Amino acid sequence: MSLRRSKFKISLEVLEAISHGEYRPTRLMYLCNLSWNSIKDTLAVLESRGFVDDVSMDQKRKRFCVTSKGHEVIGYYSGLQELLQV
Repeated sequence: MSLRRSKFKISLEVLEAISHGEYRPTRLMYLCNLSWNSIKDTLAVLESRGFVDDVSMDQKRKRFCVTSKGHEVIGYYSGLQELLQV
């Protein structure tokens, strides 16, 4: 039986996926194994907090990239994981 992911863990997975390049929401949905509604909600929260930016050229095709603040969050989380690794 697998455990459910928390919203925090899902947000970090999305941030880490976006940190490898600019992605559209559908690609992120498949990379992070999320539903459409979940990825939309997660991206909205990350964008409102300044962790990701919408860098699309037009309204039809949204693309997201990680901001410097988002890279800081990923760095802090990676450091914390290393410290707590048993």
